[in-house]
Amino acid sequence: MAHLYISYSPADSAFVEALAPTLRNTYERLSFSPAAGEDPQAARQALAQSDLVLYVASPDALASAQVQTELIEAARLGKPVQVVLARVESGSVTRTGVSIAPEVQRLLLHVAPVDLTGSKRDDNKSLFALYSAINRALNPPLTDVLSVDDKPAEAASDEFYAEKSAPPPAPAMPAPAAPPARP
Repeated sequence: MAHLYISYSPADSAFVEALAPTLRNTYERLSFSPAAGEDPQAARQALAQSDLVLYVASPDALASAQVQTELIEAARLGKPVQVVLARVESGSVTRTGVSIAPEVQRLLLHVAPVDLTGSKRDDNKSLFALYSAINRALNPPLTDVLSVDDKPAEAASDEFYAEKSAPPPAPAMPAPAAPPARP
């Protein structure tokens, strides 16, 4: 069973409180961003012990220095991150003028978010998408891990499939036959 660290803004507390019981049905342990007055060291330790960071994305979370610090620490520790869209404003999770750390930009660039905005949080299809994304992040395919002949797995598998899917050489075309003689 996995240990998830949930990184979120206090403005998204209601969303996290509603999602947590659903996650507890599947995942062994949940840890959360520290609330005001809580020990941030305990949160850092929980993040370090977690198997995955679940980033609850919203304009407030992206503007939060604490959340950005948690995401930077997750990247430093090599923790997989899954993004859950909790709230958007004007069709976006960002706000004009919000500074996003380059490390956070790089981290989030490669993660497909799961949209749980509005009523989607209670939708079985959306929750299935979240569970699937978390499980893919926790259990990457073997091609992401293995290597062949000291080549990265992607290069080795690309070469293998290129060889297998290359079209066979075209057969030599016979010379055109001479037209039949006329009587």
